[in-house]
Amino acid sequence: MAKKIRYEDYPERDELRRRSYTDFASRFPGDTDGQPRGTKEEREKRQRSTLTALAVVGCLGIVFIGFFVTLVLLSVSQQEPPAADPGVSATAAPALSATQSSAASAPNKIRAITAPEAALGGGKALEKFIKDAQDAKFGTAVFVLKTADGNVLYPSALEQTKKGDILKKSYTAAKESIAAAKSAGLRVIVRVSCFRDSTAPSVLPDAAVRYSQDSKMLWLDDYPDKGGKPWLNPFSDDAREYLLAIIREAAAMKPDAVYLTGVQFPSGAQSLAAFPGENNTSAPTRNAQLLRFIKDAKTAVGKLTLLCEMDAQAALQAAGAAIYGGDLWSAEADALIIPASSAAEIKLLQSAAPSDKRWLPQLKDTQGVGDLEEFVAE
Repeated sequence: MAKKIRYEDYPERDELRRRSYTDFASRFPGDTDGQPRGTKEEREKRQRSTLTALAVVGCLGIVFIGFFVTLVLLSVSQQEPPAADPGVSATAAPALSATQSSAASAPNKIRAITAPEAALGGGKALEKFIKDAQDAKFGTAVFVLKTADGNVLYPSALEQTKKGDILKKSYTAAKESIAAAKSAGLRVIVRVSCFRDSTAPSVLPDAAVRYSQDSKMLWLDDYPDKGGKPWLNPFSDDAREYLLAIIREAAAMKPDAVYLTGVQFPSGAQSLAAFPGENNTSAPTRNAQLLRFIKDAKTAVGKLTLLCEMDAQAALQAAGAAIYGGDLWSAEADALIIPASSAAEIKLLQSAAPSDKRWLPQLKDTQGVGDLEEFVAE
């Protein structure tokens, strides 16, 4: 009769499974070289422990590398920059020759202040202007020599200027005042308004824009009761010769640059305007006529820098281009001055400007001394 075994004498199920694995491993060593393999749960436990240890080591490594890189960067940032080339001044203001401007680089700024007319007369008015410019750290002074009203503010020797009221506001000491400003360390720009002129058309009849329905009448850019004014005609040889002669006289005062404004056709409605000479068979287009004038003006100033104003809307090929018959991008001026209404408009100009053209955006300063102060970016 078989011996009965009590329930309590049976080994635990896990113990039986362990014994079977151990017995199999001892009889068939395989890859363990005779070493016991252990249970599946024990192997999985060891794998989890190994992966956890590797993860901890990896994290510590990343932290150490980040700390090391940060330490290196801090060390580099605390080093002094290399010494500048002794032949180059880091704070020297650029010369009046223009630099190219593009959307990729914001232009630097030259602070320029426009002198009051009285400063051309010398004396206390000039002394005060120079002192104010120096105290406010302006580097450039702008003297207006011919206004948009057509007044010539220096004692011109031209026969044309002796007619009518052209020299009504001239200052005999203008040339000496410009020299004094330069001696005081200011760079000097002289400004000349060209075809925008409401005085010369009355005394230089062959130089004016005419009314298309009656050539004996001067054309006005608005109704007389609304302040309409006459203009000089860009197709008139008399007008061109008069203006070029004034530009030559301005250059003879030895400024650093000559700045032309009003190189354009009238800004008013032109439906009733007549430009004698435009309809000649050999006459160029309106745009070509203006570009030709600027080229002649560049010859007139010689080695001086020639600046020429261009309307921002025309530069953007939007409303206003009619005053140039296109635009002035191809003008032979050393740089175009483009008055801008805001920094946002300057960005638009930077995007629209041809990459090979030189131009300077101009912004009026609203926090300074009003109309006397302006910023000319270079």
